[in-house]
Amino acid sequence: MTPTPVTGTLAGLILIPGLAGVVWLATNRGRDRRFAGQTPGLTPTSGAVEEPVPLIGAGPVAVQFQPPEGLRPGQLGTLIDEQANVLDVTATIVDLAVRGHLRIVELEREHWFSSRDWRLERLPSGTGDLLAYEKLLYDGLFETGEQVLLSSLKKTFAERMGKVQTALYEDVTRAGWFRGRPDKVRGVWQVAGIGLIIAGAIATFILGHELHWAPVGIAVILLGLALFFFASRMPARTAAGTAVLAQAKGFREYIRTAEAEQLRFEEGQDIFSRYLPYAVVFGETDRWVKVFGPLAAAAASAGTSPTWYAGPTGWDPTHFGASMGGFTSSASSTLSSSASSSSGGSGFSGGGSSGGGGGGGGGGSW
Repeated sequence: MTPTPVTGTLAGLILIPGLAGVVWLATNRGRDRRFAGQTPGLTPTSGAVEEPVPLIGAGPVAVQFQPPEGLRPGQLGTLIDEQANVLDVTATIVDLAVRGHLRIVELEREHWFSSRDWRLERLPSGTGDLLAYEKLLYDGLFETGEQVLLSSLKKTFAERMGKVQTALYEDVTRAGWFRGRPDKVRGVWQVAGIGLIIAGAIATFILGHELHWAPVGIAVILLGLALFFFASRMPARTAAGTAVLAQAKGFREYIRTAEAEQLRFEEGQDIFSRYLPYAVVFGETDRWVKVFGPLAAAAASAGTSPTWYAGPTGWDPTHFGASMGGFTSSASSTLSSSASSSSGGSGFSGGGSSGGGGGGGGGGSW
């Protein structure tokens, strides 16, 4: 199947313009928009001109000391990476706990080498209305009763997980942050790529067997592979979505750089708990709880410890960092198993924190 001048030329005429077309689609159809001449993060009232976001040199990120107004962790995570992944759902569970809709209880280990587990307890009233994806998640967690073991969700939550992720995609699209639902946009181009790969494989077999023109079919296969690869770049944010994205990135910078003294200044508002779900989304759980660590004992002694997390016998708030890291890691792993067997949604795409060893000293809640 050595290319001849004719077959090599035909293959090149298919492959080179085709690859150029795929790159053009990725850098144009898949390119975010922004408001021209506006301060990043600000949405003009009306009449603003839109333009494509530059491919390079989009500008520095200004630190934001609070999340975009009204934006929940799951929404923020999906907006940033265009993926409604398992980490976003895990962060939503923590957020529901912080807002008083449920309580997370760390259970006693059966023995030293056993895995840790947590019990989620449904609470009658929390703060803030539940969005559609949050309600699907909340009802799904407690589908079998008022309490559920985190470990049991691996067997029971698969179908619901896909629905939660789909609802999250619909939420960010309905908000006007994307030009099309990200998962559907990716899916369309992935299917197109797979179609070209199959067509190229068939063409390679037929042309190679009958005419010895296999290079032409191989060119089609390579074009399909390129289209499948670039499908992840096809979802595009609107100008409004890019404005909110700038705020989200600025807040992520705060989570990544905040020091204990900044938290101490605002600790009366329990800034740690309120922003923890966002740290989970950013993959900054470990850092956030370590920065908070020195303040844990002081908050507990002052009687200001929140009650959304409870530890086992011998637990105190100074162990909260290891406990929270363990919970987010276990929850992501459990829900990721659910997602891999569900019919909808996307898989876990990274981030999160690793769990540490938890617990020792006198029981209580945090």
